Amino acid sequence: MVKLPDLSKALEAGLRAQEDNRDNSVLHVTDLSATLPGEGCPRQLWLKIHGAKKKDLTPGQMLMFWHGKRIHEDLTPLIKAGLPEEWSIAAVELQLKTDAITGTLDVLFHACDNGRIVGDFKSMRGNGFRHLDDNHAKPAHQLQVQTYMYLLDACGYHPPVMGLVFYVDREGQNAFQQRAVPRDDVKVKQAIEEAQDIISQSEPPEILLPEVKTSKATKTKGVPVYIKQPWNCDYCDYCDVSCPGALPANLRDGKVVGHVLKGSFNPAKELPEDIEQQIISELCEAIPF
Repeated sequence: MVKLPDLSKALEAGLRAQEDNRDNSVLHVTDLSATLPGEGCPRQLWLKIHGAKKKDLTPGQMLMFWHGKRIHEDLTPLIKAGLPEEWSIAAVELQLKTDAITGTLDVLFHACDNGRIVGDFKSMRGNGFRHLDDNHAKPAHQLQVQTYMYLLDACGYHPPVMGLVFYVDREGQNAFQQRAVPRDDVKVKQAIEEAQDIISQSEPPEILLPEVKTSKATKTKGVPVYIKQPWNCDYCDYCDVSCPGALPANLRDGKVVGHVLKGSFNPAKELPEDIEQQIISELCEAIPF
């Protein structure tokens, strides 16, 4: 029998050799999403900066990141070849750094009227396009581009007049989309201050609360109640390693955890006391007990 090379092991080894070894002990532009409610997790930022133990990336995750990085690298020369004459590219992968924060912007466009535009590329799965606002970039992406604009000025570069986020479907299901992003130095400075406050805490911030949801009531059992981890926990490298997550593992199946009937909440399974109290508290606002 002819012996075949183990390509799975070879690819995994190659991907691990390509892993990003950036310094996680400093504040990065992308970390500022932790200051946006519903977008990031303050606890995750604290754990990252303080060197907490995290999960190893799976081969699938590494391949996804590698694919995204290749797309970003290939976009700039392709866009450059098709830009109108009045536009040029002033910088690519430009690293910006102050004492407070560091980051690398994807591309800086230059117009013949001397205006400069910060561009940031986002490659997403096709399903992600369903959640894009028709007029605005995602809040975390807005803040990221606004921070690059702020840093260009702070680092002595020609001040940019505008930014944009360019969305690309890496699965090829959706057309390219872009969103304009105005400067907002006040918001950026506030976000940096809030992030520094998070980092300076002696203990990690509170764990994010689980989401409480209900569905249509039944005649016999009442209103079904479900609990779900925030998406941040599902994608967090620290969950179940340095952080227990918003829910214990046995409550992450998405099944009914109880019902609201005749003025009270009746658990269908054993729940931690704090989670049961959260359910009761939130349902008091939505369902008359």
